[in-house]
Amino acid sequence: MPREAMNSESRGRKLCIALGHFIHMIIAIMLAALLLSWMHNAKDINNAFDELCENTKCRYHDVRFYDVAFEHGPFSDPHHAKELRHKIRETYSKEDMKTGTRWTMVYAFSGTLLVLVGLNGIAMMLGAWSLKARALGGCCCCLLGLLNFVSIIVTAVCRFNTIGNLAAISLTPSKYSGEPFEFDKHGRRLEGGLSEEHTFKGDAKVILVSWIAQILLCCSHCCVMGYIQKPHVKRSDAYDTLNPKLSHDDEGSEEKSLVATPGENKDSALTARYY
Repeated sequence: MPREAMNSESRGRKLCIALGHFIHMIIAIMLAALLLSWMHNAKDINNAFDELCENTKCRYHDVRFYDVAFEHGPFSDPHHAKELRHKIRETYSKEDMKTGTRWTMVYAFSGTLLVLVGLNGIAMMLGAWSLKARALGGCCCCLLGLLNFVSIIVTAVCRFNTIGNLAAISLTPSKYSGEPFEFDKHGRRLEGGLSEEHTFKGDAKVILVSWIAQILLCCSHCCVMGYIQKPHVKRSDAYDTLNPKLSHDDEGSEEKSLVATPGENKDSALTARYY
């Protein structure tokens, strides 16, 4: 049945399937490149901070620095930031505060997943002509679709919770400058290591845009491509494939009905068959 369905697809339909998966693959790879570049930046910041903690006494050696660096501000809306800080102190424990935004995990999880979605798109493109590639890509697509849905939920939680909302109005630099971190002369405040080219407010916008694009990609891939790849077999072909015995019996009965019985002329037999 699957092979008959593929054989019945026109050349234009196959090209449409391949083109649709190609577009989804390009979008997935572009989103993955964006998120993984931000992940690489966050990783560089975390590594630089860990190196500082190895060489000096550091109170917060067990945190991912990128995920908590937004805390000291300044903030684009100081009044709202004060309200969010108060809410965080009432809602979260110290251990929860140490985890911070968890945006490093969001970049890594979503970026890696979108790379796999893009690679699976290659299999689905080949699946326009190959049954094995379509079957393999379809199975992987189900798993990746589930993980993509999980990624969308995780991103929403990390971006729109109270800590994420506070980070989204933080003007703290978030771009690694390539220079090492160091404490000021009082040993309290970090200096260096960050460039004002990016801020956490800008990073929040990147997460928001990629999150919306990921939702649209997931919906279009499930709905649009699912409809395009819907098996299309002629009813007669499907009937003959699924009911070969019944089809044979129908043909035999048709032949019998066209044969005049003794005492019955040919015209009356045809009349009985069609009327």
